[in-house]
Amino acid sequence: MDTVMDRGFQVIEAEDGGAGLDKAINQLPDVILLDIMMPVVDGLQVLKGLKDTSGAHGIPVIIVSAKGRDEDAMRALRAGAWDYVTKPWEQGALEAVIIGAIK
Repeated sequence: MDTVMDRGFQVIEAEDGGAGLDKAINQLPDVILLDIMMPVVDGLQVLKGLKDTSGAHGIPVIIVSAKGRDEDAMRALRAGAWDYVTKPWEQGALEAVIIGAIK
């Protein structure tokens, strides 16, 4: 399966939610892919931190998670996520959501 890097996107990775929040605030990417289940700080806490930070609050955040229940998706969307994609996703689906978020 192709990755977003194979599609020409530049990717910045973080080892945990706390590091991800710091990198997002300092580097202000065009879009953020965020898992809910992460060590140190979970994805919904990172999302809240981004929404509470003036320079980062407008960055589209796409939750990419193995949690496929409707309640999980609704919780993330209510918290300000741009979209919610469950793992595993169909070929090209994540890339289409990313392109939609940055246009």
